[in-house]
Amino acid sequence: MDDTMLDVSMRKFRKLVGATSQQQIENAVREFDRTSRKVAVKMVLTGGDIGLATLSLAKLTWVKRRPQNWLQG
Repeated sequence: MDDTMLDVSMRKFRKLVGATSQQQIENAVREFDRTSRKVAVKMVLTGGDIGLATLSLAKLTWVKRRPQNWLQG
């Protein structure tokens, strides 16, 4: 096994999954409910050929930003 090739492949996969996941979550939150301040998310990772199965759970929270001029009159 070539560890360098595996590392490069893993980095590409993490970049793809991370960026895609963030975009999908942000779009879904915007479309679903702009007044809510949290959402539970679940990520399932499987690798059938190597017997990999893992589950990650998280609660994402956010608050609405104040307008930039909120301090001014």
